[in-house]
Amino acid sequence: MTPGGVRARLARERARDLLSPIVHRSARVAGARSRRATAFAGGLAIFLGFALLADAVATVVWEEPITAVFAQERQKALEKKLTAIENAPVDATTLKLVKNAITKEKRMALLAEDLRRRSRSGDPIGRISIPRLDKKFVFVGGTGLESLKKGPGHYDTTWLPGQKGTVGIAGHRTTYLAPFRQLDRMRKRDRIVLTMPYGRFTYRVESMQVVSPSRVTVLRSVGHERLVLTTCTPPHSAARRLIVMARLDSSRALGPTIPQTALPPHAPL
Repeated sequence: MTPGGVRARLARERARDLLSPIVHRSARVAGARSRRATAFAGGLAIFLGFALLADAVATVVWEEPITAVFAQERQKALEKKLTAIENAPVDATTLKLVKNAITKEKRMALLAEDLRRRSRSGDPIGRISIPRLDKKFVFVGGTGLESLKKGPGHYDTTWLPGQKGTVGIAGHRTTYLAPFRQLDRMRKRDRIVLTMPYGRFTYRVESMQVVSPSRVTVLRSVGHERLVLTTCTPPHSAARRLIVMARLDSSRALGPTIPQTALPPHAPL
């Protein structure tokens, strides 16, 4: 071997001797990091498993907690919006009709129709209170997916309180605050109160039944004013519908429906 070749071989051997400890140390560090990463991933998987299990248990026992947080925030926003609606002036045309109406019932019917005409799906339209269940919610127009994420929803094919027909309201049973979670606890004569911008309506439970989802006749109008609440049953299943039917017991005028001063009848000339 030439002197140049010997020097090159010696240089390679020295470089290998210098780099070998570094390579081995890097491998050990990489191995330790890999083990730590594996341990972290395993711990994270266990944590997520427990979190999902806790979520499932909470959903079964109470209500689904994740969607409840979002629904709670929506309820706060709806409360503010509904308060603004209640405080807003009635348009001149409707107000004139209201002032000319003779009875409280006619005034409330006029304002109910005005609210129905102005409201869109997902808009707040009133409050529902169920004393037995200690539940109070703002309810919105419509029963579509997005509407029911906000809270109970009014079937837009039914009437509003004060319109001499059936009022229909649907609500989730396990998600999005689960407003009707304990609806099966209702008993005959229990009160359900709907507070609208124009009046407060108190209903008394008359009956409960379980029907198929296709039986929409439960929402038909009958010979008296009533409220129908619907939710899925059993919990975590959409196989059937739990129906609570309540009859109007009393109503009280609020806001623009407060009795106006009636003009005296004109005497014949």
